Amino acid sequence: MPNGDILKTAISDIQAGKLEIGQPLSQRKLGEIYGCGRTVAKRVLDQLLSAGYVEHTPGYNDGNYIVTGSTMETLAQAVELRVMLETYAISKLARVITTPMIKRLKALNTEMIEAALSDDLDKAVEVNRVFHMFMVEAVDHGPLKLQLDLIYSNEAFRTFTRDTDGEGVFKAGCEHALIIDCLETSNQFRAVQAIRCHILDNMPEMDKLYANMVA
Repeated sequence: MPNGDILKTAISDIQAGKLEIGQPLSQRKLGEIYGCGRTVAKRVLDQLLSAGYVEHTPGYNDGNYIVTGSTMETLAQAVELRVMLETYAISKLARVITTPMIKRLKALNTEMIEAALSDDLDKAVEVNRVFHMFMVEAVDHGPLKLQLDLIYSNEAFRTFTRDTDGEGVFKAGCEHALIIDCLETSNQFRAVQAIRCHILDNMPEMDKLYANMVA
């Protein structure tokens, strides 16, 4: 089984309770479960650790971990990691943005709002994910994309961060429009500020950014 498949299966097993919270894991144990060698097992465990699905056992020694699932602390850490990854991506994107990319982002934003108008919030949430992943994939198809895929694949994370009503989706749409404006004008600094405020739900700072854009 390829490394990525092992990682996705392990995450799915944690979320489904097949790997129970509190269950100890090690390179050897993970290898036995998924039929992989210790080198692959270590890589998978390191990725599970960075995504918040496992943590080191007390008195950590010799690659021993414990399944933690997703706590409020790990979810908050996932949001912080998402901020770091997406601000890095958008800083790169602002320098290479093209007209077709802008059109695609605008189309996705419209699709998200239309889904909310149709009371299809599940679709709106999924289109929102595609909107953000499109910006990342425009500059990276490697580790950055993989790490964000891991974050977004966490059902608890999606529930933790999703907008639960149409008003929240419309607000996100307005913020997306500001991000698009920043990219369209190749304003790297404001684009980074906008995506950061958007993810962290910092409305006062978003208002300031918008005022500066239209001034």
